[in-house]
Amino acid sequence: MGKAQGSSGSSPSSERHDVAALCADYLHQESPPFLFYNMPTAASFAGRLEQEYKELWKRELELGEMLSRHRDAIIAEDADKVRDKIRRLRQNLRYEQCDNSTRSYNNGEVQPSTKTNIRDRSIDVVCQFGNPSKDYDEVSCHGDIIELYFTLRMMMESSVGDVTVVAPWLPYMRGDKKLEGRVPIAARDVLDLIEHAALGHLKKIITFDLHAAQEQGFLRGKIEHLSAMPLFARYVLSERFTDRYHCTLDDLTVVAVDTGGVGRAHTYADLLGLPVVVYDKGRPEPGVAEVRGKVGQVETNVAVIIEDMIDTGGSVVKVGADLLANGVKHVVVLATHGLFSPTRDKKDPTVILNYAEDILEQSGVHVVVTDSIPRDPGFYRYQNKWLVDTISLSQTLADAILQKRLGYSLSQSIARQEALVREHARQRKPMEIEPYLLPVQG
Repeated sequence: MGKAQGSSGSSPSSERHDVAALCADYLHQESPPFLFYNMPTAASFAGRLEQEYKELWKRELELGEMLSRHRDAIIAEDADKVRDKIRRLRQNLRYEQCDNSTRSYNNGEVQPSTKTNIRDRSIDVVCQFGNPSKDYDEVSCHGDIIELYFTLRMMMESSVGDVTVVAPWLPYMRGDKKLEGRVPIAARDVLDLIEHAALGHLKKIITFDLHAAQEQGFLRGKIEHLSAMPLFARYVLSERFTDRYHCTLDDLTVVAVDTGGVGRAHTYADLLGLPVVVYDKGRPEPGVAEVRGKVGQVETNVAVIIEDMIDTGGSVVKVGADLLANGVKHVVVLATHGLFSPTRDKKDPTVILNYAEDILEQSGVHVVVTDSIPRDPGFYRYQNKWLVDTISLSQTLADAILQKRLGYSLSQSIARQEALVREHARQRKPMEIEPYLLPVQG
């Protein structure tokens, strides 16, 4: 019996050894990876974002390991920083995809869910809001806002740690102020809706080119406001652009279609050292634009219009027509968000008067946008007569997420990119744009 008891039991010392080994293993476990939660409308964009993040992460890790192998060549303080960065790259920057799905009912109601345990986890929700559709009965950005709201509520019910909303374009940002009585400040209301849904767990909203920079104040420092201007500057400096329009940087003038875009135009012009012309545009009614005058003259062969968005295309078409009529050979519109909404009858919104694509194709202007709006790849191929290129924001977003996870200054990273553009512009050196173009047009 003693032998049997000895074989089945264990001594106190061996038990203490097992517990100690278990504690050691537990304490040295890597922190759980952060999660990407991809909304259905953002599937294609999120795939590009994940690939770019993976490449940047791998590049940073390889650089850190290379430096650590040559630690004798750097001072001890820097060597400690390198080792700390490698540790964070291996642990804090690992990621997984949430196993999520959205159940849709016949009446348009949605029920998002996930099989992934998200308790106390850090999640980046990648979402894209749809553009106003050509078919009046189809769901536009409004359904996507509701789906994001319920997605965030589902995460709160699941005890999530913190949430970062990654949204290249935010709808309703044109409603940043009251221009008349008895109207909502819609931009603030949409941001309040997102913040309320996250119930104190919202860490950041990462987005591009808000309609007005002061909208960042609606969420008290929780908006990470990025810009596509460095990418558009790189595009103009590329051989792809100069060969297409047979021009140099000295043949370009930056144009603001209205006084609201003056700051954006000057920011872009300062990157490249270009002159600026400002148009005075009026809107007798929503969606209708008229040119009233301009400050300055375009004396170059190519005019570059800078916009945060193109909706129906009325503004850029009117300004483009004036520029072409006054001797400009090429008008190129660089817009971050290409909505391309149809013009509808005011009395009966089911009646479409004009399609933005048709207006732009007939205008003679060329348009370059980003992939901030979800679209089928066939759209870009079919509209390539006027929509000449589409630049992906995925690499810029991946870098922003990487810098955020490392705890580094995103402002310094942006400043380095802008300094690189200014140096190439000053030396009249071309920059590469092909890696940033969508494959459908590359």
